[in-house]
Amino acid sequence: MRAVTEPLPVAVDLNDVARGDGVLFVRDGVGFAGRGTAARVDLDGAAALLASIDHDDRVGGTPGPVAIGAVPFRPGSPAELVVPAVLVGKDGSGRAWVTRIDGAEAELTAPAPTPSTATFTLRPAVPEEHYLRAVEHARDAVRAGRLAKAVIARPVRVESDRPIDVHAVLRRLKASFG
Repeated sequence: MRAVTEPLPVAVDLNDVARGDGVLFVRDGVGFAGRGTAARVDLDGAAALLASIDHDDRVGGTPGPVAIGAVPFRPGSPAELVVPAVLVGKDGSGRAWVTRIDGAEAELTAPAPTPSTATFTLRPAVPEEHYLRAVEHARDAVRAGRLAKAVIARPVRVESDRPIDVHAVLRRLKASFG
């Protein structure tokens, strides 16, 4: 594989690059958004795969291709990462670039999602008693000094009468934190 990184000639929003079917890793406008898949790799093979990609950095100081995915908390659990075919990056200074693997192309801008309404329901994904027991155990462990801090997430299930537009959700979250 061969990757070429060039300056990004236009300003883009990373949420709009990722849309609902790409990958996104961003905070305060800094991060990465990817489209397409150049490779899928397990966590243990990611560093070697990335090192094997010939990278022509025409910007200077960019990371080149990256692998994006979720790494499980439990050691030894499987994790698959994606190396996007087209990756847009932005750094804290406002510099932006695009890395294309093997000449891949992707539209880097997206129209705003069309506003729509849907009926949806929220319900717990685990029984309330199970969640409350986890909170009690964490509280007791902190009080006893076995833990310094605990974050107990309560998963919920969202069901809708139509598909949920991930791109629209990302844009609304960004606007609410903006």
